[in-house]
Amino acid sequence: VLVQGLDESAPQREALSKAAQQAAEALQVAETNLAQWQEQWDAYAKANSEASQAAEIERTRLDYLDRQCLDVDKRRQALETERGTANLADLAQAFELLDGEHVQLRDKTGVLATQLESRRSAFESQLESARRLQASLSEKRSELEKSRGRLASLEALQHAALGGEAGTAHEWLERLGLGRSRRLAEVLEVDVGWEAAVETVLQGWLDAVLVDSPSAFETELHALEQVNLTLLSATSSDTGFPAGTLAAKARGPVAALNLLARVTTVESIGAAQSAMPMLGDGQSLITPEGEWIGPGFARIARSQGAQAGVLSREREISGLSERIAELESEISALVTQQEDARLARIEAEQARDDAQRDLHAGHRRLAEIAGQLQSQRGRMDSARERLAKVEVELTELAAKLEADRQQAREARGRLDGAVHSMGELEQRRQHLDADRRSLLEGREEARMNAREAHDAEHRAALSIESKRSAMASLEQSLARMRAQLGQVETRQAEI
Repeated sequence: VLVQGLDESAPQREALSKAAQQAAEALQVAETNLAQWQEQWDAYAKANSEASQAAEIERTRLDYLDRQCLDVDKRRQALETERGTANLADLAQAFELLDGEHVQLRDKTGVLATQLESRRSAFESQLESARRLQASLSEKRSELEKSRGRLASLEALQHAALGGEAGTAHEWLERLGLGRSRRLAEVLEVDVGWEAAVETVLQGWLDAVLVDSPSAFETELHALEQVNLTLLSATSSDTGFPAGTLAAKARGPVAALNLLARVTTVESIGAAQSAMPMLGDGQSLITPEGEWIGPGFARIARSQGAQAGVLSREREISGLSERIAELESEISALVTQQEDARLARIEAEQARDDAQRDLHAGHRRLAEIAGQLQSQRGRMDSARERLAKVEVELTELAAKLEADRQQAREARGRLDGAVHSMGELEQRRQHLDADRRSLLEGREEARMNAREAHDAEHRAALSIESKRSAMASLEQSLARMRAQLGQVETRQAEI
């Protein structure tokens, strides 16, 4: 019976499996149809949204254009009223009267300006002269102060370098009436560039006190102790010294020049070395830098000792003294000129101020008339410009009004087209709604059929499987029974 049942279940299961497959295919077709409908619905929704948006845009544009046309028409009416009330004749007549008065005042102020310019030039000339005098005076005074300061500094240095400070020697000189006697460095004149050479040779002699006869003070000198003091004859001579000697480079007391006459001048130390073999007894050579050489000796004095630079300093002191005297004379003359210039400047300034007041009064009145004239001209120009702008604006408004109306007509046509499209899309929506209901019902039916076919196939499979299990169990039981029967038969045989 089980075998017969299995044989009968196989065709039935095959039929149920085929039916389940057909039901699944029908469900797939229903799903595909529904997806295609969804695509059609999305296309419809997009087209409907675009049509609605286009209609809304055109409605907004129409509202804007209608309001704009109304505003433009109101503006046009206001401009036409303004153009009709403009009057340029009265403005032109008032302008001509003001222009005549302005011409008369302008001529008058021109004469006053010429007069003022003349007086102003005279005052500026006086002022410039005063400035030049003041600048020159300030410059001279500044130079005088600097020169006095420099002179005081140089004199202090020179005084200290030439032994003018208080001491035993100074007291001795004062006692003998020699306190104001000049020193050698103060009277010795040296060619420029040879100061260092002379200072080297006369080192220790430059502070010598000049007297008429040094031998007249031998007794007094013998009484001095612990004092360095030199007395030198102040006698000078017009007799020249041989060229090429250091004495030829200086002018002063003969006693000092005799000391320099034994020294020959050379331009460099190389030249001195070349001339050394030709020197006689008691002769020596010296360069402008003070390099002094002779038979058996060489000397150079470049230290900053007390008497270093006294000759150059003395020359500068002499020059400064002369310049100070010149400056004092020049300053006195400038002060007198400055006072004269001050009085002349006051008179020129008063004349200039009088002319300035007259011109200012004329300019004030001229400015008033010019202001009125400018204002009147401005009103006329403004009126003309305004009328021109009104004409231009009226032309632009007419063109704009026509353009806005044309745009409104075009927008209204586009709005009608959009509304028509929305009506067609509404009909399409109704058809799609109907198709959707039909497709949903078909899909639901196919889904139920597929589920039922699948359940039937599943039940058949379970039944067949159950029968197969029962048959296998039965076959196992029969096998055990046969085994047991064989064992019984074997036992019987043994018995």
